[in-house]
Amino acid sequence: MRPEISAFEKKAGEIASFLEEKLEDRPTIDIFTHADADGISAASIFATCLHVNDVPFRIKFTRPFGARGILELGKLDDGKRFFVFIDQGSREIPTIRKAIFSKGHDVLVLDHHPGGPVDEPGLMYLNPHLMGMNGAKEACASTVVYSVVEKIDERVKHQVWLALVGAIGDRQEFPSGFTGINEILFRKAVERGVVTVKEGLKLLDREFFPAAECLRLSVRPYLPNVSGNPSACVELVQMVGVPSSLSIDELGIEKEKLLCDALIARLGIPESDFHHVVWGPVYYLKKHKEFPNLRKWAVALDASDTYEKPEIGFAANMGDEEARDECLLLLQGFERRMLENMEWLKRNVRSFEVTSKARYVRVGKEVPASEMGEMLSLALESRLVEADRPVIGLAEASEDEMKISGRATFDLTAGGIDIGKAMSEAAKAVGGEGGGHDVSGAAYVPRDRVDDFIRVLEQNLG
Repeated sequence: MRPEISAFEKKAGEIASFLEEKLEDRPTIDIFTHADADGISAASIFATCLHVNDVPFRIKFTRPFGARGILELGKLDDGKRFFVFIDQGSREIPTIRKAIFSKGHDVLVLDHHPGGPVDEPGLMYLNPHLMGMNGAKEACASTVVYSVVEKIDERVKHQVWLALVGAIGDRQEFPSGFTGINEILFRKAVERGVVTVKEGLKLLDREFFPAAECLRLSVRPYLPNVSGNPSACVELVQMVGVPSSLSIDELGIEKEKLLCDALIARLGIPESDFHHVVWGPVYYLKKHKEFPNLRKWAVALDASDTYEKPEIGFAANMGDEEARDECLLLLQGFERRMLENMEWLKRNVRSFEVTSKARYVRVGKEVPASEMGEMLSLALESRLVEADRPVIGLAEASEDEMKISGRATFDLTAGGIDIGKAMSEAAKAVGGEGGGHDVSGAAYVPRDRVDDFIRVLEQNLG
């Protein structure tokens, strides 16, 4: 085992011992978690551990807290409390220490975003970055949380599949598979018979929709000139002799390979660049025949976030069948909206502002702020936008606030680009808040300071 992973597991054990001791007193725990697929899954894993141990909790889905939000929590004056920050908190450790921990509250931070170390005994904090790992590749919030709670209670171990959902949701599955902590938990999921794997087209609706409709609806991955194009999809399916009523899951491996080859030829993208995007491992949850595809589950959770209903995704994770069905309806709306967003992007891609540091996409109100980051990721993955520099999107979040999302590739980060750090520093310079990973980040800034933000961002992109 790599020494970084050994160090992480040791620290996870220390956190588990601390938490197990605290749970004996049955405190009410206040959980604050990010509302995306990873944050929802991580909170679900943590809540399962509390539930089976009869520990009450309150949960709030938020965008990542900045210093102002932490300071507001610190003003609460209703006795000693237990605060748990999931998928956030690392950049605000000094503020958490000053505003919350110093007032006698218990604090636990379970995160995978870059942040500094903790020099305060008793403030419990687990982050793979502190062990020399990359939290954008080797561990997500869900795998961090699972690594702790599996050491507390055997009854939580079956939730290992949710750790993989979080990793997939955070785009931590690579052509070579999972790595780091994610890989360890993937192996556990397979060895325990919780998850099965087979090779095939990595499409969300491969089980229950006819093949042509599955291609038409595909947004992750997005298939240029095929997604949203019914005639092209029917033509592809007919070309390989697939009966119109069969789903991709029903084709058989040889027909599925033929369809993949025809699809890549139709896209006109070099196979070496795109084959791994559409073809690879397909992960199935054994016990959920109605909703087995982990990749689809991850995007459905993101859909619940996009429509500002993360509690629906959380309830689906916890086994609520009505919530699961509603989550699938939200996914259908999400797929429709993303197809519309990608059509907008294709029409406007030539008008993007290009500097020596980045490409800027000003969407205004054309694309909702909650959908812009996903659109940028799909644009890079599908090669609709050249990946020679970061892509920065600007959308109206409210009358007086703009949301700015940034995306890069791991090739760019290897050259020194750090989107999350650049976003954080530029946002602070103009009175906003931001952060993220080296490959992705977001910021919320005053509407009248956007140009100043961009000037600082250009400097910080290096």
